[in-house]
Amino acid sequence: MQSNNESCAACLLEILQHVYASIWAHSGDEEQVFFYFDSENMVIYPSERGGFDKVYARIHISNLTGSHGCFFKSFTIKSLKKKNAVLVAPKSLKGFIEDLKVLVDLNYDAAFRLTQSADAEDGVKKQYIEVTGTQTEHLGNTFKSYIEVSCHFSEQQYPEELDQKEVDFQIDSTTCSMFLAKFANRFSILSDEVASINFLSAGVGERRYALQMNSQHMSSQVTNKHFEGRMRDQTNEQNEYVTSMKKEVFLKFFSILKQPGYALFRVSHNAKLEMAFTWEKSSSI
Repeated sequence: MQSNNESCAACLLEILQHVYASIWAHSGDEEQVFFYFDSENMVIYPSERGGFDKVYARIHISNLTGSHGCFFKSFTIKSLKKKNAVLVAPKSLKGFIEDLKVLVDLNYDAAFRLTQSADAEDGVKKQYIEVTGTQTEHLGNTFKSYIEVSCHFSEQQYPEELDQKEVDFQIDSTTCSMFLAKFANRFSILSDEVASINFLSAGVGERRYALQMNSQHMSSQVTNKHFEGRMRDQTNEQNEYVTSMKKEVFLKFFSILKQPGYALFRVSHNAKLEMAFTWEKSSSI
């Protein structure tokens, strides 16, 4: 797998650093994080959905050709499984991020290759992600490192489909940055312990909803704008969709909005909330 240019490695580093610091990192032992590759996608996600204080976050990178070309310049998967896919977990995600940062700081192109040691240790050969950095202007300059990984062969550990939600709300980038992110920032310095995001129907028979956020001492609503509620079941719509979260969970969930982009919110009738956030710096992520 080879990066399209130095901006590819920079994008991967930036989004990994952000999600790791905001959501995945915590006190105690480091949780296992999987890197999944198939012919079209790369998905980075934690092995346990129940961890991280009930916020489950994963990074999805599409390598399908878009308006700006493929995310990776070359992307080859060789697997003996029925589905042409590979699943690995770095022994140290922090170490992988640090090595990737070296490439970006040096302005090097990046190539990643799954390899293993030539000699077995205690009868077992170790697997690695071989990271190679090169400079286009100076072909003799090369950076190389090896990140030890564990390989997984159970398809049950592949990224799962998330639960279907009853209604979708598309939120534009301006609302994300000027309303949602600002509310979360103000909420972080208050003593309030719970906040909620509310979608309130504009009227009977309408599928337009007002967006409101509330905590004990603060309330804010998007003015002069409504958001269409796209129902999975047109006969089962509600006048209000509300999800409340404890402060720590709320701030982790909305931490991605510190980055520029737009969001698709999916809400279920039992108040479960999912956000698919598309990063403005790379629409592949």
